[in-house]
This record gives sequence, structure tokens and C-alpha cells, in this order.
Amino acid sequence: MAEIEWSPAWSVGHAELDEQHQMLLEIYNRFDAAAARGRGSREVGRLLEALVEYTELHFATEERILAEEGFAGLERHKTLHEQMITKLEGFRADLAAGRRFTADFRKFLGYWWQSHILEHDKDYAQELFGVPPADQ
Repeated sequence: MAEIEWSPAWSVGHAELDEQHQMLLEIYNRFDAAAARGRGSREVGRLLEALVEYTELHFATEERILAEEGFAGLERHKTLHEQMITKLEGFRADLAAGRRFTADFRKFLGYWWQSHILEHDKDYAQELFGVPPADQ
């Protein structure tokens, strides 16, 4: 899979959240490159841990900002975050048990980027910060 480069069209209109999305994308690209090269479980595991930790930080930041801004869809957005964390924990358990998971994990990350960041996050971006939908 080719490296994904950040596009200004993906901005949610909030500098801190955009920076965090860019960092998530960077970690995703590192993971994808390591998995594609067949790197050992140590490197893949390290990147998975970095992604889980940074995701938890990002979700907490995003939820705080959305609450401060009075986002009407906050509870639904929190539920989506909880589902993502549960899925990440499942991949973490797969790694710990020595199960192969990289193909499913790469697919999940692509879905996450496309569905959560480019669709669900753009919902609040449009409502709170006047950012047009990603397809414009």
C-alpha cells in the first residue's frame, strides 16, 4: 500500500486536531511500511503500541474540544471512539497471543481513516468550524 500523504482538504478546521490527525497518519504509514516489509513482530508491536497510545490521547483531546464547543453529536462520537479502542485492543491481544493480524489491521486502519476521520470527524468540522465536507 502506498504511503498516504496529508491533504489540506482533510482539515477539520481546528489546528490541534489537524496536527493529531497528521500524527496518526504518520504512525499509520510507519506501521503499513513495516508490515509490508515483513518486519518482525517487535517493530510492528512497537508501532501498534504507539498507535494505541496516541489514539487514546487524540480521542480524549477531541472529546474535550467537542464538549467545549457544544457539539450535539458528542455522545455518538464517543461511542465510535469506544468501538475503535475496543478493536485496537483486540489487535493488541492478537499480537500478544502471537496471532497474525497485520492484513486485518491494515484493512482496519484504511477503513478508520476513510470512515471515521474523513466522514465522522468532518461532520463536527462542518457543524462547529464551518469546514466543507471532504468531497468538496
